[in-house]
Amino acid sequence: MNEYVVNYLKKDIEGYYFDKRNNEYKLKGVCCSFDRTRKDKALKQAKLEPVSFVKVYSYVNEFLELVREENGFTERI
Repeated sequence: MNEYVVNYLKKDIEGYYFDKRNNEYKLKGVCCSFDRTRKDKALKQAKLEPVSFVKVYSYVNEFLELVREENGFTERI
């Protein structure tokens, strides 16, 4: 897969913890945990400057185009 796309498909495990009993990653701060990692990250992201819808749509379309090409579709729909 395209290296540019792969970076956006990686799971950021900073906000997760590994549950040994169920052998899976779970969100921090959910249920009885008091970890503030997710809240702190959300507060940082809330301070970012908003992006216009046009730019977002452009990025989404570009991403979909890359995924389409990676899956072998050459004709646009």
